[in-house]
Amino acid sequence: MSTGAKAVAVLLVVVCAFVCNHQAADAACTLEQKKEILSNCMLYLEAPWLGRGVPPWYTTRCCVSVKKVPGMDMQCILNLCTEADKKAIVEQSLLKLKGHCSIWHTLPAAGRPHSH
Repeated sequence: MSTGAKAVAVLLVVVCAFVCNHQAADAACTLEQKKEILSNCMLYLEAPWLGRGVPPWYTTRCCVSVKKVPGMDMQCILNLCTEADKKAIVEQSLLKLKGHCSIWHTLPAAGRPHSH
């Protein structure tokens, strides 16, 4: 490999490392998103809700808040929760919000695109 080709390869690796690292940093959820989800989704996260069987609809304020989180990563939100937050909610309900707030979750099977 020539010196010029090596320099280009090294430059490519450096650029890729910078871009990939930058995207990962941007992908993290924030404390503000956690606060908004706990505020707008508490009806679905509190223990008394269990058994009612009605998850949030994808257009509710709760789901709008969930969709603001990169990748709807509820594990990231859970990781930001304090012990007091965790005592006030059912953790599994928080983790299930991504599925409940996905538009594909609400469409009947016939309306979903087929994977080939």
